[in-house]
Amino acid sequence: MFDSAPQPDDESEQLDDSNDQTVVESGSTGRHKSAGKGNPMISKSQRIRDYLEANPGARNIDVVAALSGYGVKVGDVASVKVKQRKQAGKPVAKRRGRPKGSTKSKTKATKVVGDDNTASLDSSTTSIRSARRSRATSPTNDSDAVVGIELLEAAVEFVRLAGGIDKAQEAMALIRRIRAL
Repeated sequence: MFDSAPQPDDESEQLDDSNDQTVVESGSTGRHKSAGKGNPMISKSQRIRDYLEANPGARNIDVVAALSGYGVKVGDVASVKVKQRKQAGKPVAKRRGRPKGSTKSKTKATKVVGDDNTASLDSSTTSIRSARRSRATSPTNDSDAVVGIELLEAAVEFVRLAGGIDKAQEAMALIRRIRAL
């Protein structure tokens, strides 16, 4: 009478013969039975670790092909491999892109000589703007391509005498209007 094995209370539970543990099919807390064959209580990560131990040179795709019946994906294999490398103290692949914690340069651009009204801008912004300006005002022929240092010094002197870039631009606009007459 008491010699028989205890029967599960719920219909969704069954007795697993391989390790004498109750496995929950669904609807209750506990581990769910995996889709594959073998011990259903082994996690995907453990299956990956076991496979990698047996096949140390296996690529991620090889592991996925071998364990596809258990729902293993390439990302799962990659995560397990990286964790194993970190635990072993081996270097993990270099991170691509900008280093962690780095931001754009915080250095300020220098102000134009004699220009007290312009606010300093971030150097990255000014370099982008200057690149755009150079593209927009690219020379149309070879005679415009050569700008000597004397011309630049004269332009700086003109801006200084005008009292800033804004006033120099106003003066240039006035000159253009006079020429148009």
